[in-house]
Amino acid sequence: NGVITRIAGTSEILFNREYGAATEVAMDPIDLQALADGSILVTDALNSRIRLLSPVRPASLTISSGNNATSPAGSSVTLSAKIADATGIAIANEPVAFAVTSGQGTLSAASVLTGTDGIATVTLRLPETPGVVTVRATSGTLTAVTFNVTVTAASTGPRISSGGVAGAPLSGPAVRAIS
Repeated sequence: NGVITRIAGTSEILFNREYGAATEVAMDPIDLQALADGSILVTDALNSRIRLLSPVRPASLTISSGNNATSPAGSSVTLSAKIADATGIAIANEPVAFAVTSGQGTLSAASVLTGTDGIATVTLRLPETPGVVTVRATSGTLTAVTFNVTVTAASTGPRISSGGVAGAPLSGPAVRAIS
């Protein structure tokens, strides 16, 4: 497509690390060789090294946040799952599918791409009735993860609204000013 994409290096001329994401390692590539497995050998003149750039392959899907949440009926809960490679490095732009598998609830999206932190996030709008909602997250051939969210009864007590106190017996109008 005619687009050149940087796959390694930081454009900094200094030694900063030996390992990690290739785009976070300072290097001065002067020669490349592609290997049959998709890896690339890079001659790094700045650091007097030959570096091996390996393709990032998803190895795990884990729950990042939202599992075992408890929230009132009608509210929302954020669910997040993370994709990483075998060394634990986060993988960006990987699709994660979310689906309600038990109970009732509405997801903000059925599929989300992971961000640069490897995390895909959706919002689960909870039903108006108490119970448990189960959401399953999947990505390719990785082992799926399951979120469990407990829905409690919505509060029926007084609450503050734009018109003053609502839901309390004998509530008077809101006080607008004190003189």
